[in-house]
Amino acid sequence: MSDASTYGETLADIYDDLYGEAPANAIEVLVAMAGTREPVLELGIGTGRFALPMRERGVQVHGVDASPSMLEKLRAKPGGAELPLTQADFASLEGVRGGPFSLAFCTFSSLFLLPSQAAQVSCFKATSGLLKEHGRLVIETFYPDLSRYAKDQPVYVGGLERNEVLLEASRLDPVAQRVSCRFIRLQAQGMRVIPVELRYAWPAELDLMAELAGMRLLERWSSWDKTPFVEGSFKHISVYEKLPQA
Repeated sequence: MSDASTYGETLADIYDDLYGEAPANAIEVLVAMAGTREPVLELGIGTGRFALPMRERGVQVHGVDASPSMLEKLRAKPGGAELPLTQADFASLEGVRGGPFSLAFCTFSSLFLLPSQAAQVSCFKATSGLLKEHGRLVIETFYPDLSRYAKDQPVYVGGLERNEVLLEASRLDPVAQRVSCRFIRLQAQGMRVIPVELRYAWPAELDLMAELAGMRLLERWSSWDKTPFVEGSFKHISVYEKLPQA
């Protein structure tokens, strides 16, 4: 992964085909948290899977993404050109305007696309700097289940419902907390290899990052239905609050 835009530049043309619309219950939760009076910020806005339905509900969404191709896809959609967008690495959020924001959110494990602990800490700090007092940051990530890595190198099969084969070949580096993935998409039109590099973090590590950025954990769920996060949960949605400055 050469830079922050690599993931989006690689996937922009097929991203919506692979992932479709955002979950309706996720939109409901974020809209309820955001309200319609104050602007909110999406980190890794991509093609607008979350932002566009939230905008239709009256939420003032500002978006940041490092990939110009992702932002181009978003602007081409109905309503996309009206969204305030910033092309930037969300490790730094350089150039983002329109705050302070009452809510920031980063979904679909996008935080783990940042390649190091330092970059992830930087993201928390930069986001906190753009939030108003008592503003909230919502992070959705997978829970690192290292048991799925047999001898550190598993292969999984998906995509059959789309009449294609999507192979995931991954390699774990537990010391660096990194996973190198290659998605191999097999269709009638041919084959495509999609690289994805992730640096995962444990919930307690994310909580410490938030503390370093002047925030505290408010809630943690295992789904957008607000089911409690427990042992065995596949993912977590963590809600942080920016604390008043002393």
